[in-house]
Amino acid sequence: MSEVKHLKELEESMTILAYQGLDSQFGALASEPLAWLQKNFAGTSLKISKDDSEVEIPIAQAKEGDHAIEIINFPDNLKHLCVVTPKLIRELAKRKFTSFLVKKQSKEEKHAAAVKQTQSFVKQVSGGVVVREKATA
Repeated sequence: MSEVKHLKELEESMTILAYQGLDSQFGALASEPLAWLQKNFAGTSLKISKDDSEVEIPIAQAKEGDHAIEIINFPDNLKHLCVVTPKLIRELAKRKFTSFLVKKQSKEEKHAAAVKQTQSFVKQVSGGVVVREKATA
């Protein structure tokens, strides 16, 4: 289930689905904010206000003067901008993003993530043991 959360309400168990509370610099897009968005959110979509309605466009097609409402549809290479961490929260505050559509991680998802992390650790340790055995043989 997704819900809108303010920056101060973000928790590490959340995944950001959309950046909604955009600073006024992203309202009617000027050249610099537009270039920054297109560079840092390449591959996403931007919901803009156009002719009294909301339209979703690839961020690469945004133009100066477009009124940005929401950044959505994050590709896999930008998942680091979606997984809530203390570092991400600091950056979001610095960039003046204020509200987000988020999904809270379910108990099953938390368990699956912990299992995956444990399996990765075991694999790394196992690989180290093989290297060590070869070195002493």
